[in-house]
Amino acid sequence: MSENPKNPLVEKDTITKSWWEICCTWAGLGCCIPEDKWEKRPIAEVTQNKDRNCTDVPCLLILLGVLISQMVLIIYASSNGANPEYLVHGTDYQGNLCESGNNDGKFVAWPALETSYNIRICVTDCNYTSDSTKNNQTKMINNYPSSSFLNGWCIPDESYVDDNATSYSFNSDTESLNRAIGDLDTAKWLIFGSAFIAIAIAFVYIKFISCLGRCLVILSIIGILVGGLFVGVWLIKDGANNASDPETENIGKAEIAFGVIVFVLWFCFFLALFWMRYVICAHNFFKIK
Repeated sequence: MSENPKNPLVEKDTITKSWWEICCTWAGLGCCIPEDKWEKRPIAEVTQNKDRNCTDVPCLLILLGVLISQMVLIIYASSNGANPEYLVHGTDYQGNLCESGNNDGKFVAWPALETSYNIRICVTDCNYTSDSTKNNQTKMINNYPSSSFLNGWCIPDESYVDDNATSYSFNSDTESLNRAIGDLDTAKWLIFGSAFIAIAIAFVYIKFISCLGRCLVILSIIGILVGGLFVGVWLIKDGANNASDPETENIGKAEIAFGVIVFVLWFCFFLALFWMRYVICAHNFFKIK
């Protein structure tokens, strides 16, 4: 009776790695394996499961280091009396935290807005700054319209600040950043929902790749080229318009800078496409020869 032929998938014809090849693999550098050992061979013949080893170990160690450092930072801050409420809530002129447990209220307001920016008080709501009958003029020296910011600050209306507040400016770089954060707080649920929409679109994208991979890759490349060009032009154009206005000058400069970065990345992607195409054509040419 003749012997059964050996299964090529289980035949011990795998790659024998030296210690430095294993170290390179751990670091995520698979290029250490000579090309003639794996080219045109099924993956089961290249390396058996029992012969494989971990990859990307440095990335794992860095991730663990980041997580451990965050825990150490949290423990250190807590042991030294740090209060995260100070990140979103303000204090009055006596240093008392304006929060829900404060009898005066959880909102921060400026009673003497036209003369002193450093004096702040805690109020129950933002109507306190404009309703003279409600505060009975006991705390507010200057009444002004305001709106809630991060559910903890009564920010005066911009028109009132421009006309009356002369000793400081709510249009500084810091306050512009605060308003941007306020916009994020206003749109937080839209951003949260967009994250789930992005996940759903990612699954649909993966399904399309499995069915129409070639066409989808081509369309993705075209989309990146056209979209990147459009975004770069729009950022620079809109940034130039905003830079001409003193109130939005900093935002305009930032848009122009991001537009230039987008163009640089777009150009690098464009060159990378041509280079990969050249390498593929050259490889096929010499392979035929």
